[in-house]
Amino acid sequence: MSQEENKALVRRYFENKGDYTIAAEVVTPEHVKDVEQLFISIHRAFPDFHITIEEQIAEGDLVATRFTASGTHLGEWRSPLGIHPPTGKQFRHEGIRIFRIVGGKLTETWGGADTLSQLIQLGILQSHLASDEEH
Repeated sequence: MSQEENKALVRRYFENKGDYTIAAEVVTPEHVKDVEQLFISIHRAFPDFHITIEEQIAEGDLVATRFTASGTHLGEWRSPLGIHPPTGKQFRHEGIRIFRIVGGKLTETWGGADTLSQLIQLGILQSHLASDEEH
């Protein structure tokens, strides 16, 4: 696949709009169930979840993508800190992911997003800065 085709595959992954069936189209068979569950859990917690791709760089079989994620917390969410009931609050944060593409499928990924900022925006975690400003 060309670098432009690889970028398009990564865009398809990010722009799934809650359609978990896209996983079978974009990732290797051994990862389909995990990616389906990821898509389902994100869109249950954040029904309006949206990714904006800010920038992509392709080199060989790798595609790096800088993105902005946003959504409203309207369903139960499992974060790195545990399970959280809906807060009704919105979040917006940035992230970077690098994908390896082999045979027209996403096979590996590295990177992350600013989950700390997300937790603070949703009121799940109190910001140290916010508590300093109150005193």
